Amino acid sequence: MKKGSSAAVLLMLSVAALLLVGAAVADDAIIRLHSDAGTGETRPWDCCDHPVCTKRSWCGWQDVVEQCSPACRSCKPAKRADESAPSGYMCRDAYHGSPGPKCML
Repeated sequence: MKKGSSAAVLLMLSVAALLLVGAAVADDAIIRLHSDAGTGETRPWDCCDHPVCTKRSWCGWQDVVEQCSPACRSCKPAKRADESAPSGYMCRDAYHGSPGPKCML
């Protein structure tokens, strides 16, 4: 019986040591989700139907609007397919994070 109880105590001490080591390493091993990757800056558009994003979650915006959002720093006139196409603007900013919700549902 003494042999079994000493093995149980040794097992409990080993598990406790592993938990302490795991807790110390856990701060460095946090997995961040895409939604946590925001830079703290405001997205330069409210919604986006045509996002262009890279693998590193940098996104651009291809929507043509009548007026850019006040958060947009680089608002440029959109190229028109022909003279009958309506004129508009495109925000040429790049944003790190989610491109946001769709405008047209």
